[in-house]
Amino acid sequence: MKRRKVKQRPKHVTIHIVPDGKGTTHAFRLRLYTTLWLLIGALFVFATALSTSLYLWDKQQKTETTLKKFQHYAVENEQLKDYLNQVYDDLTVFNQQIETLSHTLADITGMEETIKALDDELQNILPPAKSETASIHDTVQQTLITADNQLSFQPKPEEKSQVNIASLNSELEENKLYHPDSISVIIERLKLHTEYLKNIADEHESNLSVLKDDLHQELDKARYIPSIMPTNGRITSPFGWRNDPFTGQRRMHNGIDFANKLGTPIYATADGTVTFAGRNGGYGKQVRINHGNGYMTSYSHLHSIKVSQKEQVKKGDIIGEMGSTGRSTGVHLHYEIHLNGQPINPFPYIKGGE
Repeated sequence: MKRRKVKQRPKHVTIHIVPDGKGTTHAFRLRLYTTLWLLIGALFVFATALSTSLYLWDKQQKTETTLKKFQHYAVENEQLKDYLNQVYDDLTVFNQQIETLSHTLADITGMEETIKALDDELQNILPPAKSETASIHDTVQQTLITADNQLSFQPKPEEKSQVNIASLNSELEENKLYHPDSISVIIERLKLHTEYLKNIADEHESNLSVLKDDLHQELDKARYIPSIMPTNGRITSPFGWRNDPFTGQRRMHNGIDFANKLGTPIYATADGTVTFAGRNGGYGKQVRINHGNGYMTSYSHLHSIKVSQKEQVKKGDIIGEMGSTGRSTGVHLHYEIHLNGQPINPFPYIKGGE
């Protein structure tokens, strides 16, 4: 039986390198397994290089995307920084407005207290029956009430919507206050509201200043209006018709008599100039004072005189002592007030000074 010849696999690979054109052909004889491993290694290197390239390309893309985000954030950060600087500047201006308004309101409060004190002083020293007293008092009260009402006034939306801050409550409920535009709106509204109050405060400060000057003028006038008790003692004879203590006949008594012990001090009832200081017939020792604006007072039956003619006196100055000189039935002061040359009842004038 003829033995079958087994075909052997080639164990080598020959690689021919043929140049283009003339040249020597080179042949390389390699083992088959070596060649296969070289091909596998080349494919592995190629695959590795390709995977690495794709990975690096992906990382580059992600890095560029992240960098763009950071650049966007940087721009937003700069914008936010500029906005916060603007907000800070606005808040600084608003704070200055608040401080100015606070000082103005403090000045107004102090001025109101001063005016109330001046008004009280004026009411105490001026005769209650004087019509000008009631007029200036009503002006003071009306001005103070108007100032209090307007400075506590909250404008209605339909009247002044740009300074109305009541709508902020709804924005707060809708969580809009944290948006930059909302913050700007709030600051602007507060600034406008503060400016509105400042204008009102300035107006009332001006009005109160004028009223304060008017009160000072009235007080200056009041110093020359008789308004205090001329002495301490009891009234023994009022103003009006009475029986004369010497003749018993009905006669007009042009003043008020005060009785007390000898030497009791006699006071000037208003600022003025002494026009007479000496003996005057039945009035005995007498002092007369001209207070201006038609007012004149006289103090009669004095024991002693402490002032001289043409001397300037202030309300409350001691001008003499109670006595019983002249046509008198006992120690007393006869006190008269004349207005425009006519004697008037002193009682309304001394009542406020009791």
